[in-house]
Amino acid sequence: MAGAGLSVAGPSGQAPAVDWIDFLGMQRSADPLRWVLPVTDAVTGGAGQLFGGCGFGGAAALLEELTGKPVAWATAQFLSNAFPPEELHLQADVPVEGHNFSQARVVGKVGDREVFTVLAALGTKRFDGSGRWRSMPDVPAPQQCSPSTVFGPRPGGLSRRLERRVAAGPWGIEEGWWREAPVTREYWDVELAAGGLWRLFRDAASGGWFADGAYD
Repeated sequence: MAGAGLSVAGPSGQAPAVDWIDFLGMQRSADPLRWVLPVTDAVTGGAGQLFGGCGFGGAAALLEELTGKPVAWATAQFLSNAFPPEELHLQADVPVEGHNFSQARVVGKVGDREVFTVLAALGTKRFDGSGRWRSMPDVPAPQQCSPSTVFGPRPGGLSRRLERRVAAGPWGIEEGWWREAPVTREYWDVELAAGGLWRLFRDAASGGWFADGAYD
């Protein structure tokens, strides 16, 4: 996130392809502290509910526009789900407006039901150092990789809007084979066509898919 507002980035080296307001369907109100996120199929996950990253990202982007500062750190606590055709009402608050950093929060509700709370610190501070802690692995370009299978009991509308391609995998691990419940997993590195490389794994016992982490 950079500047006053979040954009969904296009391929590396290109300008952002999608504005966050259009992508999420966010709606402003007369009060700059209050926004509405209609829960449509376009922002749902595999179980048909609001995809958590859409709510989290929308709240963070709201705070960036409100403060004019980029998010430095943010976390979200999810308490319930939201489903189409509900409307998620976002109430923002900026209790501390610092010179370099501001402290803010957003509470998302459907009616009287609280769905999540986002806490964030926004701002930047000059640092003359530069460099990266980790190098990106050498993987093929997205167009050279085979498409990734959409998983979940009900492929959500968000999944249909994103193109996923397999960069590497699968490779497996087996741990604790001597125990009653050994760990058997298949790992994949998946690169989004819009940018970003994630490591996912599939648990053989449950059949579930999990995010192990993102490369930076």
